Amino acid sequence: MRRTPVIRLLLTDMLGVSLLTAGVGRGAQMDVYLRAGTNWLTMADGRSVMVWGFARDSGANVEDGTVTVPGPSLKLTPDDQSLVIHVKNDLPEPVSVVIPGQSSPQGNPERNPDGRVRSFTHEAPPGGTAVYTWPN
Repeated sequence: MRRTPVIRLLLTDMLGVSLLTAGVGRGAQMDVYLRAGTNWLTMADGRSVMVWGFARDSGANVEDGTVTVPGPSLKLTPDDQSLVIHVKNDLPEPVSVVIPGQSSPQGNPERNPDGRVRSFTHEAPPGGTAVYTWPN
């Protein structure tokens, strides 16, 4: 049986995350719209290689960002009391978003049929979306 590898996109690997949490904010929420997709990178030897990454779009149902590896940097200010990441998945495999070191109130892990964990939170299915929220 052929198995397709499932690639998890971690914020610290694919996005340069800077979380600034000092101070008490005014209750603002930062909404970020990411799209998981493909792009091509040219290697040092001139070969082109397809990569999976994230694009930061300007809003829901808008595809104006460019898929990059590493992905876009997210920077929050002390006034941002929560981070809400909206993920649209244009890849043929499920994707999920976690921020290592941050508690994840996103739900239970997703498991393979054999019981092994494949994602530490809920997933955006191929062609679907998911929302992830981190309170300050």
